[in-house]
Amino acid sequence: ASDVYKRQGLRALFLGDLPAQRDGVLAALAAGDADGAKALLHRLRGACGFVGAAALSEAARHLGSAPGDAGARADFERRVAELLAPGDSVAAEPG
Repeated sequence: ASDVYKRQGLRALFLGDLPAQRDGVLAALAAGDADGAKALLHRLRGACGFVGAAALSEAARHLGSAPGDAGARADFERRVAELLAPGDSVAAEPG
């Protein structure tokens, strides 16, 4: 049972920090700082691994490999929004 509580705690921390991480990535992209965005996305992907947020991890990977791609950015923003929506879809994601 303690593993379940630890995982729930990690999810709560992850979701609490996700808006700031998203904003940091988007600010770096808006400033033309692709390297900064890639570093933030790399860190975010690591956090995704701990909570099973596979879809966001993949969106972050794609955006990191193509930081100027509007579609990759839109997918990243959509995946973040899905996780921040009521109901914590991290728990529903396989992985």
